[in-house]
This record gives sequence, C-alpha cells and structure tokens, in this order.
Amino acid sequence: MMNDIVSSIRDLLSEGKIRSFVGYEKGTNPFTARPVMITAEKLDKVENLEFSPLCVNNLTRYIIEDKKKILPRGVERDTRPLGLVVKGCDSRAINVLLQEHVIGRDEVYLIGMPCKGVIDPNRARDIWYERAVQIRPQVKIDYDGMCQNDKKIADFDELMADRCKVCLHRNPVVYDELVWDEVEEPSPEIRKKRYQKIDELESLSTEERWDFWRRELSKCIRCYNCKNICPVCYCEECSLAKDQLQAVAPDEKARKTLWVSPEVDLLNNFSYHSNRAMHMAGRCIDCGECERGCPVNIPLRMLYNEVEKRIYEAYGYEAGMDPEEEPVLSTYGPEEARSEECFL
Repeated sequence: MMNDIVSSIRDLLSEGKIRSFVGYEKGTNPFTARPVMITAEKLDKVENLEFSPLCVNNLTRYIIEDKKKILPRGVERDTRPLGLVVKGCDSRAINVLLQEHVIGRDEVYLIGMPCKGVIDPNRARDIWYERAVQIRPQVKIDYDGMCQNDKKIADFDELMADRCKVCLHRNPVVYDELVWDEVEEPSPEIRKKRYQKIDELESLSTEERWDFWRRELSKCIRCYNCKNICPVCYCEECSLAKDQLQAVAPDEKARKTLWVSPEVDLLNNFSYHSNRAMHMAGRCIDCGECERGCPVNIPLRMLYNEVEKRIYEAYGYEAGMDPEEEPVLSTYGPEEARSEECFL
C-alpha cells in the first residue's frame, strides 16, 4: 500500500495537482527522519520518502511559513494545494487552522499516516550509546524496536516519546489518502494516565507548585522556539515576543502595546509562558514540538496539558477534532458561567 502512496504522490506532482509535497526522508541522523520538500522538478526524491516512527516533526508548520512568504514584485502566488504528511496530532492542527479560517481545505492535500507513536530521538540516541557493542553499527528502528546488525537493542516502548504513550488519537482525523490501514485507537482509560502528572502537581500546596514552576521557568532564555515551532501559532506579529517598540504608523506617536518585556528574568518569563498558555486554551493538540524544541528542557507539555485538562473538564472539548465546530472559547454563553469557582 505504501508503494501506491509513493506512486500517487509522484502522479500528483507530475500532473501539477499539487505545487509541492512536504514529507520525510532519511537523514544523516539515524534516530530521526528529516523534513523534505519535493517539487515536480525533483520527482526522483519521491522514492526516498520515509513513513516510520522516525517521522517526529509536525510538518503543519510548513503551511504557516508558506502563507507568510513574501513574494517578489510581479510574482503571483501559486494557488495549487500544498501536499503534506500528517499523523494523528498533526491532522488535528490542520483542523484548528481550518476552524480559525487560517487556511481553506482546498489549500492542502493530506497524506494521513496512522501512527502507533514516534520515538524520542534523544532517548533513542542515549540508549544506543549505552547498549551498542560496535562503534559504527547499522541501526534500524521500527515498531518492533531498535536493532543493531539484526540484534535487538531495545523495545519500541523504551524509545517512544512520552506524548505518544498517552495519545488519544493515533489515526488522522482529516486526510485525502492514507499511507496504510488505520491502527487501533487507545482505550479511553488512557485519559486518566494522560493527566496523572498534572494531578500530582495540583495535589501540591500553592508554595510547592510555585517553587516547581519558578525552578523550571528560571531556565528559560526566551529564544521563542516554543512559539516558532508551534503548528497553531500563526500571528504575523506576536504581542508576547516583541523585541522592540514600534509606532503604529510613521506619523503617530502612539506605540504598540508591549505586553511582556524582552528582558530575560523570572517575572517576564512567567508572564510570557502563562500568557501563551492562555492563548493555547482549546487549541493545543499536544504534538510536543514546543517541548522537543526547548533547548533548556522546560516541561512545557505539563503547562499546556493542564490548560487542556481544564478545558476538557469544563466543556468536554478536544482541540482539532472537527473543522466545522466553533472554537470552544468563542462560543461561551451565560449558561456556562460558573460563579462558584474560578476556571483558570
């Protein structure tokens, strides 16, 4: 079936039905596949496409960057769809962008990849260094685990990314074609396990919770990688990440509001992350890219999972499940007011 998909992608490109295709290919790092963009001029690259647990990146971000691209004067934008590989979480990001009218469904052609989970590249690398018996072995990673010259080194469960162990939707929720048959969805019971760390944190006293986040957010260097890699952060200008004040117009003295100072300290770090978490309420699809991209290993998923938990408990809403459904926080009505408790 995978050969059929490769053939289909080749046909889509050669016939001009899509302007380019964004997928994965093997790279120099044996522990992760790298994103690749293929055009009709480079059809031979289609044969190198990878569909495996090494496909870690959420490629939805390419759509946002493509829409922000500034074209040279006189060059018209190509309106043909952009082809894209989406896993379960990636496809939910597509739905969020559809809900918020950032893209139209006819702007993307989606190749869905049912997913039993992807690996944590850093964890896989560490396990290999610890257990490998040869300096330059042939490393193979699939859903059976990691093998070195046909000798098994680790089971797949040891390599799997933490977010995938508590994933609720393994199959893409929106797609045009599937790479292979759908996989079995996890039991609803996994939701309790999903919020286990959040429940443990919430069981602590206010002082203990503050100490935890003070330690973690003090490490932040405000590189904004969490924002830049997020598949549902698409604002032209982020009010939380301005490096300098700018006038609204050349002849105006008024300045745009600077919500958070660019200075790196605990107060500004806390303001940036807490405000961003509020912006992600009802929108985060837990692809884990923010945490994977953090250079100082802040457990950002805990922050966004807590907001997700509150949204689910209050409204029974999951982000990105239905592109026709109104975003949860844009449909708040008087009947939903809770005077007896604070939502967040």
